[in-house]
Amino acid sequence: MEDSNWSRGACSLFLIAFCIQDRAHGEVLIVDAAGGGDYRQINQALHNSSDGDTIVVRSGTYASFPIFNRHVSVVADFGADVVVQGYSAVVDLEAHKQVLLSGLKVYAQEPIDYGLYLLDNQGAVRVQNCVLVGDNGENGNCDSNAPAEDGGTALFVRDCGDVALTECSIAGGTGGYGDLGYCRQPGGQGGVGLYAESSEVALYGCTIRGGWGGTADCPEPGDGGTGMHLQGSTVMASGWSIIGGHGGDECIVCGCCGDGGDGVDVDSASTIRLLDTPVAGGEKGYSYLQTCSHGSAFTGTGTIIQLGGTARLFACEGPAIESGSVQMSFEGEAGDSVYLATSAR
Repeated sequence: MEDSNWSRGACSLFLIAFCIQDRAHGEVLIVDAAGGGDYRQINQALHNSSDGDTIVVRSGTYASFPIFNRHVSVVADFGADVVVQGYSAVVDLEAHKQVLLSGLKVYAQEPIDYGLYLLDNQGAVRVQNCVLVGDNGENGNCDSNAPAEDGGTALFVRDCGDVALTECSIAGGTGGYGDLGYCRQPGGQGGVGLYAESSEVALYGCTIRGGWGGTADCPEPGDGGTGMHLQGSTVMASGWSIIGGHGGDECIVCGCCGDGGDGVDVDSASTIRLLDTPVAGGEKGYSYLQTCSHGSAFTGTGTIIQLGGTARLFACEGPAIESGSVQMSFEGEAGDSVYLATSAR
């Protein structure tokens, strides 16, 4: 009972904080790939930003961007389709600072396999309405003796004390195809959806999935990626789902296929609390002889706490700029109360 009350209270406070930011007054910088703003790239705006600034990004395709110890918001403009081909990162954030990422679609590409990389952050990192996808592994090549690569991790978190995400889609990258030539390579493993080490993470209304295993013939296709892998971490997940990746399929009738990825792998030093969040292993790959197996929902020796009740969700589209408006949506049960704090600049 104590855990259930704690989770519901944490959820309410978190959801309000996402829509209303108590931030130092700063400038608004406009990023437009077509040239209609202050900068053409997110990274350029960050380089010229100060603590408290908000970077509004219009529709377009953008390069990777890291944020180093900067109190800043990077948000997609209202209705904008913002695609980042590369990685995003928040590193070395001091305790009194906060970063908000909102409305971004990040598709990792080599040389960095992560969609979002969070490292050594004492301050708060908030992510809402984002798509994070790990890099797809390179296909194998017999002629160059290059093996099929594993898919990349979508969200990597290490040594971070306050990370929270809402309404996000998180998926590990697909393993590379094994070359079907004379060397008969195995397929790459699917990427991990969320990897957390020595961190505290809260997830509300997020879907997390391991990547697909790479297709191959004998010796074997790749296994599906783990949905969530925890080492020495604490996670609260409320609403939607965590699923292991689909195992790799065979290309030719050979009787081999990849196992489905596990849903959540929890080591002995980790705890995960789940409220209205189904967890499932990934499906096994296809094979004529079906020699592989589905993934498990849970693996490891850590603590798993299933909380009673129904998840409450509160989302707002944004940002609202100048005299604009913003739409908010609430999901709960009859009799619930919704409290919204407001402020003006």
